[in-house]
Amino acid sequence: MDPSQLIRNCNQKSLEELSPFFDQWVAWSEDGQVILASAGDLETLFLEIDRKGLKGYVVDHIPLPEEDFLGGGSI
Repeated sequence: MDPSQLIRNCNQKSLEELSPFFDQWVAWSEDGQVILASAGDLETLFLEIDRKGLKGYVVDHIPLPEEDFLGGGSI
């Protein structure tokens, strides 16, 4: 996994592309190209990851667009 590529690809997603996942926990592909699973809470996300048999993924939270995000904390 290349963290720079992951971040670059995740950041290139438009608000329109991310809108189904607002305020959701997601499992990104390791390259940040695709959201592989999503859920409203972490427990459900991990159940979905297990159900799909996913092995390589990165967990993240997609905030609502009106929320500011800075280095791991909401403002």
